[in-house]
Amino acid sequence: FTTSEQFVDELNTKYFNDLNIKCFDMESTAFAQACNFYNIPFLAIRSISDVIGSSFQSEDYQKNEVTSAIKVNKFVTK
Repeated sequence: FTTSEQFVDELNTKYFNDLNIKCFDMESTAFAQACNFYNIPFLAIRSISDVIGSSFQSEDYQKNEVTSAIKVNKFVTK
């Protein structure tokens, strides 16, 4: 887990420079690794609620958390 924009930039440059990464999903990693180990298909559908290094306030996160959940729900149900 990180909140450092510099660390994320360095990680992206070192390991994922050729993949054009736009975001990281930290919470689904354990599920993805377990599914990969057991050769089980896996798909995570997520919505971005905060941005590392931005001037985000906790109130913004709380508001965006609800909006993100609603958008993901609508996408999945379609």
